[in-house]
Amino acid sequence: MLFHTTICACSPYRPRAPLIHPSEEAISVRLACAVLEPASSARPQSPLLAGPWWRPCDMSKSSSVFLSVVPTGVEFAGIGLKKCVTSVLAPHTGRVITAECSPHHRNAILSAASDNEIRLYSLLQPNKPVSVIYSEQNISCAHWSLSRPLGVAVGLVTGQVVLYDFGLKNCEPSLTLPAAEKPSPITTTAFNKKNMALIAAGDQLGRVSLWQLPNSAVSPTPTELSTLFTLLGNLAE
Repeated sequence: MLFHTTICACSPYRPRAPLIHPSEEAISVRLACAVLEPASSARPQSPLLAGPWWRPCDMSKSSSVFLSVVPTGVEFAGIGLKKCVTSVLAPHTGRVITAECSPHHRNAILSAASDNEIRLYSLLQPNKPVSVIYSEQNISCAHWSLSRPLGVAVGLVTGQVVLYDFGLKNCEPSLTLPAAEKPSPITTTAFNKKNMALIAAGDQLGRVSLWQLPNSAVSPTPTELSTLFTLLGNLAE
């Protein structure tokens, strides 16, 4: 049975190991690397491929995808690739929906899956998550908060967006944004980098909602970052 990679994420901390994606089994998350190489005769012959090009990790069993940097954008072509998976995180029991590197800590990884678990992993301890939040509602997407080191926004199939805090021992949302009048599964959420009190949410009906979050949902607590470091078991970078 074949499974397709549906998501990937880049690490802002590791330029030579930027890719995070589900495994072929679709229930675990893999950390892989990409290498920037000089142009060579092995690359596809094209006037658009002048200059350096990327040889990314192998994200399929066929090893047949080549990603190149071109003046007009990104081009894919067939070329053999070598395996470059560097780590596999402890698997979920359902299909992985989201895998993201933390904007607050180089070793923190967020994942969410159809088993309704939102997990916090440490790259230093990939064999099990360091914190797990269980959602009573089916999850459709999840993203890190840009301002809260322990905060995560989770989109639900019911059309709601809920905010969770990995620092809380209970699994209750810290804030719930209600669904539209005609509910539809949330497909994505995004925080505004310039005004982090704003969060946008899109659904399967093509609607985009914009929310103004209260200060309590945006401002980190004085100990929040240190709590994240403690959870990851790495108090000093």
